[in-house]
Amino acid sequence: QDYGLIALRTGLYGLTVAAVIRFLLHGEEGARARAWAAAIAIAVCLVHLPRAIAVRPHLITYLLIPVFLCVLEHHPRRAPWLALLTVLWVNLHGVAYPVMLLICVAYALDDLVAAAPGGAGARPWGWARVGAAALASLAVFATPHGAELLRVPFRPTGAASQYIQELMPVTWLDLLSFQITMMTPSIPTLFNLLLLATCVSALLALGKRPWRLSHLILGVGAVALLAKGVRFRNEFVLLALPLLKANPLFPSSGLTRSLPKPLYLVGTGLLMLLPLRLLVSNFHNRPAYPASHRGLPYGVTTFLNHVNTGGDVLNHPNAGGYLQWRLSPRYRIFMDMEV
Repeated sequence: QDYGLIALRTGLYGLTVAAVIRFLLHGEEGARARAWAAAIAIAVCLVHLPRAIAVRPHLITYLLIPVFLCVLEHHPRRAPWLALLTVLWVNLHGVAYPVMLLICVAYALDDLVAAAPGGAGARPWGWARVGAAALASLAVFATPHGAELLRVPFRPTGAASQYIQELMPVTWLDLLSFQITMMTPSIPTLFNLLLLATCVSALLALGKRPWRLSHLILGVGAVALLAKGVRFRNEFVLLALPLLKANPLFPSSGLTRSLPKPLYLVGTGLLMLLPLRLLVSNFHNRPAYPASHRGLPYGVTTFLNHVNTGGDVLNHPNAGGYLQWRLSPRYRIFMDMEV
């Protein structure tokens, strides 16, 4: 069982990395454009690393966001097939269906505006994207709970955000903090750099004509998600990929052209070492393999199962799911972190 979960986690994260790289490098020509795409891909994948360790349904969402972006942006003729992936998405991580709808509606509006009177004209395969958005909207109902899923993502989480760290609001101090120790940037620092790059890319996008409405809608949606809690940093960086790809900072700024070649090569080498340093820093004290009890109330649950008295357990919500798994049905758990 442990090895199966490790294989599942590795496979989902590996496919997510592949989808991000595929999206960013598609159609890129020139060393500088590819360098920008590679830098963004590495930063995005490293930001996802801490949450990729946990074998939870959000791994499905992190995989399907770049898959949907890649199909709708680069392969619109395949968009109708996304309806099947939508059914998979809403049944494995249904609470994230608004993110899926945001992506589909953003690209559908792009095509509808282009096809409207006064627009740029209907695009090839544009109506396929519009149809895919319509099918995705209907596929939200293709779960055992039907329409009940619609209200789940909008349950109030204000009280839960007081004790669930990943639901705590993002503060300005968090967004303005940058930390690099021994050539190792922290994960929040990488996110803040991506956030800064996204803001500059959005300004560049607003200066272009015609606007890519889908990219701007995804950017606004990413900001709205980020306002809901720190855990949505991962969704933010994925939804920002179209903006970052379409509005690269390196070629537009001309910064790399003005650097002397030795300095350029040394800087590139140091940048290439950063992800390796970050991985070493984060995993130098690895837990037991293949499974670890670190951070879990393993001793408590072992004792309670041994005495086998039954009763009520007053617990911190973070370990509620683990306590349910180890103690149910003899013991009742006070909080399970479900909202």
